[in-house]
Amino acid sequence: MDEFDEVLLAVLIDGKPRTFHQLLKAVDFSHNTLRLHLDQLVDQLLVKREKIPKTGRGNCFLVYGILG
Repeated sequence: MDEFDEVLLAVLIDGKPRTFHQLLKAVDFSHNTLRLHLDQLVDQLLVKREKIPKTGRGNCFLVYGILG
């Protein structure tokens, strides 16, 4: 685990699910850096990724949160 992972986990520790764009604003990483570290944390089973359906028209969106 590196400093990027620690920052992400610190943001998610409150248990409130967040979208990718909410996390992007909170951590101030580049898009690619955030994607890479989120994927690694999901693979390590530290962070969960869930699809949430939108109300009305449009695709569902993904939210991220701490597992546990």
